[in-house]
Amino acid sequence: MLLIYEHVITFGPEVQYVWARKKTGASLLFISIRYTAFLSLALLEALSYLPDMPKEVRIALCNSSFYASDVRSVP
Repeated sequence: MLLIYEHVITFGPEVQYVWARKKTGASLLFISIRYTAFLSLALLEALSYLPDMPKEVRIALCNSSFYASDVRSVP
């Protein structure tokens, strides 16, 4: 939830300083890191709702993600 909040409150300056200017290596790196994290979180959340996902797969997803999750709480 914090990642979404951060995206919302910083979107205005992002448009002003990144999207409205000439693309550089730094701006492309910023965009790729920012939206890779967002897409990874969205994918992890979407996959967590699959009903028939084995416990081992859910644990592997939690462990391979930046998303802080307590694996012991995975049913």
